[in-house]
Order: sequence, then C-alpha cells, then structure tokens
Amino acid sequence: MTVSVGASLTINPTGCSTPDGRAVLYFGTAEQFGQSTRGTYGETELGSVGVGSGVSQLIVPVPSALGAINGRGGGPVAVGLYAVYSKPDLCRAFVNVK
Repeated sequence: MTVSVGASLTINPTGCSTPDGRAVLYFGTAEQFGQSTRGTYGETELGSVGVGSGVSQLIVPVPSALGAINGRGGGPVAVGLYAVYSKPDLCRAFVNVK
C-alpha cells in the first residue's frame, strides 16, 4: 500500500490483540523489523484495539511527524517504508509513504 502524509489508513486489527486483552497499535519505522527505509526513524501511537475494545476497524491518518524511540530519531515523516504494528508484537503491516 502506498499513501501520502495525512491520508487515511483503514486497519483491520484482527489478530493484533492477546486473547484476554488489548494491544496498542503504532505507526513507525520499518527499520525495527529489518526492512531498510529512507523514512524517519520513530513511532507514534494509533490507539488500543482488541478484545473488549469494540473496535473492528481503525481509520487513522498517516501522521506528519513521529516521536523518538529510546531517544533516537523522531521528526517529520519522510518518504519511505513504515510499519503499522502492535505492542505486544502480534501483528504488523508495511506501508509506503510517498
């Protein structure tokens, strides 16, 4: 999938949550998952999903900026490959930002 900053992403969080709880979805660098990218290193929280959250689809805008991860990175989202992923690490999908 290729999107622009500010464009909406529709995410089906099926499989992203633990059987008895929720997970938090993030948008961030693909570098964490071994996928090289020219994009900005960092992440931003998209919201909680999972059992009991009542969320079957999450529609979120591609963020214009990312926060640092462990004091590294952050800043405006640049062209590159990013991931939408959960913590705990149960699911992920890759997104190209143009």
